[in-house]
Amino acid sequence: MRKELHKRGRRRVGRLGKRSMAAVSMAMSTALAIAPAPSAAKANTPTVRLDLRVFLEGADQPGLATMRTDLNDRMLLPSTMGGEVLTASGPDDPVDWVQLEIRDGADPTVLVETVHAIVESDGDIVHSMVGGPLRAKLAKSSYYIVVRHKSHLPVSSTLLTVTSNNRLEFDWTVSDVGPFPGFHQTDADGDGRWAMIAGNTVQAGNSDLYDINPADLQRWQLENGNFGVYSSSDVNMDGDVNGADKILIADRNGLWTQIPQVP
Repeated sequence: MRKELHKRGRRRVGRLGKRSMAAVSMAMSTALAIAPAPSAAKANTPTVRLDLRVFLEGADQPGLATMRTDLNDRMLLPSTMGGEVLTASGPDDPVDWVQLEIRDGADPTVLVETVHAIVESDGDIVHSMVGGPLRAKLAKSSYYIVVRHKSHLPVSSTLLTVTSNNRLEFDWTVSDVGPFPGFHQTDADGDGRWAMIAGNTVQAGNSDLYDINPADLQRWQLENGNFGVYSSSDVNMDGDVNGADKILIADRNGLWTQIPQVP
């Protein structure tokens, strides 16, 4: 699942502008409420490369192997998230921030490390500053990786084993297989490419599952009519909160996933 195998011929010139303080403030208010795992001295721990790929339904373009980059194009993406800084520029434009939770392979409720990263238009999850693959100091041989986004149901990898060349690899776009009960992903346009399910704008409050319910619609109602914003209620990720977002939330109402939550 190397990056070069993901590219499908379309290239876009990366562009990053100045991000407004208002956008950063909004991002911080809607950022996922998970505290980073404490970092310990890892001088002798192997460095593992994370080759990961995911699609977000809200930004998906039916029939195309790419996602829209409206938030980046409108300079609404926050310049910082979870202590990470967005400075990378490359052939594939940023779509949005995502949060990775690296979970212990023996106990998926144990959070090993939290990483904020950028998902690009082709689905690659990359380092926000250098644009290349993510790397983490990981001592064990097996892990689950959970991807979270502010307006989508989270997804989890199957149990992953660190390869002989120190890599963890997973591509969520090729199937909707998940190790835990619930709805894993969607292929709403029927093109065979799977994506995280849009509509989960409220991700706190349930102890046993993540789901799309009336609380997500209530948040949308409070923010409906806000334009040029970075908000979890902007489910289709075009920078505006309007009726198009309501349609997605209503269509996905009742969908859930039971990825173990971190205590």
